[in-house]
Amino acid sequence: MRFRRLWSRKRQAEFFNRLSYLLENGFDLQTALALIQRSCSKWSADIDVIVADLAQGKLLSVCLARFVNPSIIAELTLVELHGQQQRF
Repeated sequence: MRFRRLWSRKRQAEFFNRLSYLLENGFDLQTALALIQRSCSKWSADIDVIVADLAQGKLLSVCLARFVNPSIIAELTLVELHGQQQRF
């Protein structure tokens, strides 16, 4: 596993805005990530890593931890624990 830097705040916000929009409009997580990846080629390598981790059964919070601020990961972990997050 290679070390990855955290995304900028702007990039984190853009990622979660896109992801939440797609999920709210009925796309499953896998499809939403694929659409984000296709629409923003600069994220392609990072999303490849996230998708590969999800395919191994890791939680979304774990998959995003290398890219996203720890406070956001903490909130996402709480959501996962309460069963409100869609499964891959």
